[in-house]
Amino acid sequence: MYTDKKQVLSDDGMFLDYQVDTLEGSSGSTVYDASHRVVGVHTLGDGANQINSAVKLNERNLPFIYSVLKGYSLEGW
Repeated sequence: MYTDKKQVLSDDGMFLDYQVDTLEGSSGSTVYDASHRVVGVHTLGDGANQINSAVKLNERNLPFIYSVLKGYSLEGW
């Protein structure tokens, strides 16, 4: 498992922005806090600015998370 530890740059309640080294294809990976609790799902990286973002796992985002899961299918796997 690949790990990197840095501070969160911003937290607007929906997304976390952070500056860690990630690899292409890391979307969907869990983002943990210092207490090893899952706090987000890695969604994108901006290589030019070296900033990554995650959808924050919280009550505010549950409707969004459920809408994504509702459209997800395991067919073809």
